Amino acid sequence: MNPLDLRGVQIRYGRGQTAFAAVAGVDLAVAVGQTHGLVGESGSGKSTLARAVVGLQPVTGGCIRVSGTDVTNARGPALAHLRRRVQMVFQNPYASLNPRMRAGDAIGEALRIHRSDLPAATRERETADLLALVGLDPASAGRWPHQFSGGQRQRLAIARALATGAPVIVLDEITSALDVSVQATILNLLRDIQRQRRLSLLFISHDLAVVRYMSDVVSVMHLGRIVESAPTDTLFSAPLHPYTRALLDAVPRLGAPTGAPLRLAGEVPDPRAPPSGCRFHSRCPVGPQVNAARQSCISNDPVEQLVGPGHRIACHFHGLAAAASTVDGGATAL
Repeated sequence: MNPLDLRGVQIRYGRGQTAFAAVAGVDLAVAVGQTHGLVGESGSGKSTLARAVVGLQPVTGGCIRVSGTDVTNARGPALAHLRRRVQMVFQNPYASLNPRMRAGDAIGEALRIHRSDLPAATRERETADLLALVGLDPASAGRWPHQFSGGQRQRLAIARALATGAPVIVLDEITSALDVSVQATILNLLRDIQRQRRLSLLFISHDLAVVRYMSDVVSVMHLGRIVESAPTDTLFSAPLHPYTRALLDAVPRLGAPTGAPLRLAGEVPDPRAPPSGCRFHSRCPVGPQVNAARQSCISNDPVEQLVGPGHRIACHFHGLAAAASTVDGGATAL
């Protein structure tokens, strides 16, 4: 049983003719002690999905299960149970922390609400231990959020998420606003804490290098759909979906290029009116834009298929992308 399991999750915004699907049928699972990376362009639905997992965004279809319990659109006691099982660390820690609440009080509030059986003295000791765990001086419990640096505020946000004892943590672009050196210390801190506590992490980022470093499994999201999911080494060394290939080819590399990178033509489609069939077909370098005979991409939505150990893909012509190149071995124009 996975600590976090999403099946066919759909999330819609708006009503009537203005409604659109930000997430359109996502399957995703995070195993015990695993980090599952989620990548994709801005607007692909990553943050919307993350907010749904922790109960901040209503789900219009499918289900979300936490340790086997259906928590889809949980309310009341069920929502309180969800918050004890899943917590989230947001991109901007200064916005997610109450500026009128001292650091120790922010952690203590989580302990008081979700672990109400703890005596006050025990909560105080637990607060000090959590501050120390994330690399902050326990004496800083009396400081205000504005008295911390950006990296220290993110450590504080992590400590607050850990205070509930939740075995699943959702991390949404948590290092995007930090300096590179600070990013490294935060990421290493997370890996150490994960090993100590056997945490399951859903790690969302647009930084592919960070995702590769942190993740055991990576899913690639495009316009509300998962188009490819595989173990990290497999995805980065032998991507099969042309969209995945294009993302990886866009990463700058030192040294002479080994081949022509895969380029995408056209603009990103409006998520309020996604293309029919495969949502990537209007930009796909192996689809109907280069071969008019491949009309199935326009008319038929590709069904996810298993193509290797833990490797799933939703593409009608993924074999062409795989045969053309590998990321590490060079690329050939299609």
